[in-house]
Amino acid sequence: MKLLSYGEDAYTLWALTTNIASLLTQLGDPGEPENTLIFYRPSFGRGSSCFGEFDAIIGTSYAVYLVEAKWSQSLQNDIPKEQEKRHKIFHWYLDKWRKSIHADWESFKRLYDAEYRKAFNKSIPSVNSALACNLEFTLKQLDSYGSLIEDVLLFIPKGDSSPLPLPSVNSIGFRVITISPKTVGGAGYIELPF
Repeated sequence: MKLLSYGEDAYTLWALTTNIASLLTQLGDPGEPENTLIFYRPSFGRGSSCFGEFDAIIGTSYAVYLVEAKWSQSLQNDIPKEQEKRHKIFHWYLDKWRKSIHADWESFKRLYDAEYRKAFNKSIPSVNSALACNLEFTLKQLDSYGSLIEDVLLFIPKGDSSPLPLPSVNSIGFRVITISPKTVGGAGYIELPF
């Protein structure tokens, strides 16, 4: 059986499942791929307390990488403001989670809600809400991974096109890495592992 797919999400999943060692090498990460934690398209909802969806979050013994993926060279350095804000919010959550001594989400919210409101003009999600449960689970999983938190723009050229030379860091501080897929049949489809 073959699983073929097309589009930015498919290319991202392909890069994460077949080329994680190459991605880590480009990031200068000494971590071992087999000890890597990958969240694929983790969503932190939409609405008042929410802040959207990453393409991936990667945890290694060295760092946590917050990943936005792009597959069009016209967008090679363009990170929309809402995505940039999503990164700032998650940096804040992970940093505070790691620095605080708390028993659960309720105590975390009690400790930091006023500071979060001041920084982002929204409140930390309510205890037992889907967003709070998702955030708490994600933060707990990442707690034992590297202390460095980096923003990453994963550029995947469409089809078999060759990528243009890209800077190693874009204008807002995202690390830029590139991986080129091998397409099937000339139409831009790729074969995904399963």
